[in-house]
Amino acid sequence: MKSYSGKINQKSSPKESKNFFDKLPDSIVTDVLWHHFSFENKFEFTLLNKKQYSLRNKALVEEILQAIAEADPFKLQYPEIQHWLEHNPKLLLEKSQIKLHTGQILRVTPWQLARYLKDEEILSFLHKYMDHATINAQQNELFQGEYEAYQIRVLPYIEEGFQLLENIFKTIDQGKVIFDAEENLIIDENVNIALQNFRDYFKPEKIIKTGEDKTDVLVQKAFELYNKYFISFGLSDEPHKSPKNILAWCQIIGFVQRFLPLNIIQHFADGLSHSRDLKREGEPQDRGLYFDIWLDESVTHYALHFLDKMVSHPSKGLGFEYAIYAGGAVGGGR
Repeated sequence: MKSYSGKINQKSSPKESKNFFDKLPDSIVTDVLWHHFSFENKFEFTLLNKKQYSLRNKALVEEILQAIAEADPFKLQYPEIQHWLEHNPKLLLEKSQIKLHTGQILRVTPWQLARYLKDEEILSFLHKYMDHATINAQQNELFQGEYEAYQIRVLPYIEEGFQLLENIFKTIDQGKVIFDAEENLIIDENVNIALQNFRDYFKPEKIIKTGEDKTDVLVQKAFELYNKYFISFGLSDEPHKSPKNILAWCQIIGFVQRFLPLNIIQHFADGLSHSRDLKREGEPQDRGLYFDIWLDESVTHYALHFLDKMVSHPSKGLGFEYAIYAGGAVGGGR
């Protein structure tokens, strides 16, 4: 078995071959023979067959993008992916479409996706296969020039989100939010309209090719406004149990959290202080995407996987019934 190593800019392409596999129909190779190949056989065979080489490259780019989207650096360390990246690091410059858990669709390279999602750990892994010039070129393409200029261009989008957050908190403050006899939230029409306008802001409308995710900035603003209105929303003795604070906590802070990159959601799932400690000590971030959930003091908490809940209950869970704080999901106001 030959070994391959190197960074991007190294030439790498399938060898010319006239072996008998080239004369077989693709269906015979992929559906019948492929399952009997060892990993080493598959690797060598693909290098000897131009069509299979191209198809495998495409499939691997999609696998790498999926692993990055799921904030799963461990999948990137699978032997097959490692072998291919060592042989052909240019895979990291290939573009393909990927759909995130938020519904957003991006057409980017693996490096650009990791940078868009601000996943420092995965970026560090990818940098092993890239030189500085390639990284700079990828960044310039992602941000359409200098990063500082991009920050100025994106300000109107952020300010629109800030304005919607200001409006929904102000509307709740002036509106009517109460519990019914079964402690379900009853929300007046103005608050409902403001909530819907706020949610519409997050609807994906186009294929994203540039920039970076800014949801973390919106979460920070939502926490600031929650703290600002906490007393006025609250009850005199237990403000965190007031209808308005529960609405703001679950359906504003929690809803913004739904659209965070998964690696950032993991910070909340672990507890922000714990994540800071890991970073300070040079330890890798936890990546299970599990967190504890409890809806009131009488319910035993249990582990919940974020992606499973997002897929099976798009209008429940995070952003509707709770928000994540200090390593767990809290169904009432913090």
